[in-house]
Amino acid sequence: MEKHFSNTVEVPSEARQEVLDLMARLNWSNRYAAERIGVARNIVQRMSQGETFFRQEHVDKLIAAPEMMKRKLEEKKKRQESNQTNHMMKEISEWQLGVLNDYLMFYSYEELHQLTGVSRTLLMGIVNRKRTAVQLSVYEKLADKLYKFDRRYSRLQAKNRIKELREEKGISQEQLAKELGVDVSLVRGVEKQVNEPATDTWQMFSEYFGVWVSYLIGASDRRVR
Repeated sequence: MEKHFSNTVEVPSEARQEVLDLMARLNWSNRYAAERIGVARNIVQRMSQGETFFRQEHVDKLIAAPEMMKRKLEEKKKRQESNQTNHMMKEISEWQLGVLNDYLMFYSYEELHQLTGVSRTLLMGIVNRKRTAVQLSVYEKLADKLYKFDRRYSRLQAKNRIKELREEKGISQEQLAKELGVDVSLVRGVEKQVNEPATDTWQMFSEYFGVWVSYLIGASDRRVR
């Protein structure tokens, strides 16, 4: 039979068992549990060995402990779920790859790294199709910063500078088309902004005029690097 002093009271069996169960689920040692509960380590140790009578102030803390411990257990579960989620893989779609390539018309890999928090190596791997899937945490960074890109937005909404640059050179639409090896209808369509060329076509114009693509399409006033 357990001996106890007149100035001690018994810990309710339900509270005692709940504290011990939660300690096991949280993987808390006697020492760590005592620190969190706010009692001396020997109190927790004695309780785990079967003792049930303690001073009132200690019993009050032991009775109140399960509420705090349940919160900690819930936090632990959320961290575990978050870690599992972050290791899930998500496919990069063709459209998302296209958006990333669009951004690379205006930003360097270093700038995209600063914008998204995704490493340059990983960004290069995605663009070069060496990485067709990424961890969900990476995917969400890209989605938050890049994939909110509205596909209805057209680069043609900004006034491109094809005509301006062509006239600087003093050449006609026909001459420009001949030098680039394209049909004159392409040059006319781009200047009138009735169609939107593919990325490699913008790059062709950019190299011919010796300006940045972003300057060429009217998205930036920086003409050259």
